[in-house]
Amino acid sequence: MFWLPLVILLIVGYCLLGGSRGTGNYWVAWLFCLLLGLAINFFEDSSQRHVNFAAEKTALYSYSVYLIHIPVLYLVFMVFGIRNSILASLLFLVLTILGSVATYRWIESPFIELGRRLSSGPLYAEDSRRARVATDRAAALAATHR
Repeated sequence: MFWLPLVILLIVGYCLLGGSRGTGNYWVAWLFCLLLGLAINFFEDSSQRHVNFAAEKTALYSYSVYLIHIPVLYLVFMVFGIRNSILASLLFLVLTILGSVATYRWIESPFIELGRRLSSGPLYAEDSRRARVATDRAAALAATHR
């Protein structure tokens, strides 16, 4: 578990140096991202099932989180107008998780499946067969001209 204290240290250091206060010190954010990126090589695979489960779910829903977090921020802070930072953070977290799971299940996953079906359907199979025939003909032609 070497990585957890390192990540926490990097986050705390970033916050203490003013990177999280919007001071315009982009080099601070850049430096901490660089340090984290370089440290990834020292991390080991986890053998803890609960950590692996959480990482797997995070990876599964990460694109949905990316897509939905800004609208949820707007909803929580602008539409609902919540000023209590703890309540707003909790509501943001819950709505982001629920929204991400919903958009993954009802939008992203069906389109992934549609893409799989389209790419393995008869059109793709026919193109693949034509490519094999053309390759075989080219090989036969090259063999006759040797």
